[in-house]
Amino acid sequence: AINLYGAPALSLDQFKNYQQDLIVGVSMTASVPWGKYNDSQIINVGANRWFVQPGIGASKAIGPWRFELAGAGIFYTSNTDFMGGNSLSQNPVYSTQTHAIYYFQNTAWLSVDATYFTGGQSYLNGAPISGNQENWRFGSTLSYPINRHNSIRLSASTGAYSRTNNNYDLIGLSWQYRFGGGL
Repeated sequence: AINLYGAPALSLDQFKNYQQDLIVGVSMTASVPWGKYNDSQIINVGANRWFVQPGIGASKAIGPWRFELAGAGIFYTSNTDFMGGNSLSQNPVYSTQTHAIYYFQNTAWLSVDATYFTGGQSYLNGAPISGNQENWRFGSTLSYPINRHNSIRLSASTGAYSRTNNNYDLIGLSWQYRFGGGL
């Protein structure tokens, strides 16, 4: 991942006074075939295929608010040794997510989020074996500082629409610890 615009590298002292404006960045993730793969089993540790995931995102600060928008695509190679020499392939999966985040005076923050996924139809030897995925999720997160190094985070999300019957609700509680000096 790399920032293309905004968010310069700062020392700890400089960071205390940093005021965000617009930040734009890109990322590239890749996964190589790893783990033992047995072509006679449907479930394997390894997938016997590569994927690459380019992404782009932006964050804009307006007062105590941050508005974020990001998009990505996951592109898969085929598994040409699936279940005894068959070819398993998958169309790309595209995603977008957006966040509206409010920062309180005490450094607590609250966000509302939306995520959308589409694509990913699978094929066995060129014949479709699944339809396109299409999913909407909505959520929210509250992060509350306990002290300079510790905070508690409560998050929740729900599936608002799913074309593939994989809706679920999620509630999470986590403790965050920040290493190093700081504010």
